[in-house]
Amino acid sequence: MLVQGPKLLLQGFWTALLPSPERERFARPRELDAPRWSLELGIVQMFGGIALFLAGGLAFMRPATTDGSMTLLQHWWPGLSTTHFQGLAILNWLAWFIHPASWPFAYLALVGLARCAAFAITREAVGEPIVWALLRARKFASTRSATRRRESRLGPMRPDRVLAGKGPDLFVVCCREKPEWTAASTLEIGGRFYRLVGVEERPDGPWDSIVYRLREAKIGAGVIRRLVRYEPPPGATLPDPPSESQ
Repeated sequence: MLVQGPKLLLQGFWTALLPSPERERFARPRELDAPRWSLELGIVQMFGGIALFLAGGLAFMRPATTDGSMTLLQHWWPGLSTTHFQGLAILNWLAWFIHPASWPFAYLALVGLARCAAFAITREAVGEPIVWALLRARKFASTRSATRRRESRLGPMRPDRVLAGKGPDLFVVCCREKPEWTAASTLEIGGRFYRLVGVEERPDGPWDSIVYRLREAKIGAGVIRRLVRYEPPPGATLPDPPSESQ
């Protein structure tokens, strides 16, 4: 139990810090109650943030209050009242509120409050904004890096090539992906209609190419949910378009 206790505590708090869907992937196999851990972390953050904010404010105000009081005594005596010193205290608290040193404590308290409110209203967990930003930045950088590596493998921009296969198949060789070409799309090429049956990346000279394998589809064979018209490159050899009698 001495080993399992700290481990469970760390796993629970880490679950509460993670945003969705990372939280689900981490908590589900370990059977962790993410909303409960989010609430517990929220209570710690809220009260800890408030305590640190107040303690930091008192430490910040002590020299400022002393200096301000001396200034009042030097320039406004006689005629001083408790109102002057109360106003000085309010100004010092306002100065602490806008001081950058107070922002981390305010952040902790506000995030903790948001966790507690979310649990009370929706019974949902709330991820840590900083962890969310770091994970999204890491994912963005990783995606950018993978995209650059892939574009390096695919080489420079160059025209598509259309190759006739056996039977009704048609191959379109491209240097970049065509996001609109999906299994739900119907492609109109040279007066005929095709459906996507496969896509793969294969070596093509000094670079790689993306090869789309298309198969001719009869208009009456299914409902066209999304029609994409494709203009083949000049010189492409295509099957003759169907005649009116067909």
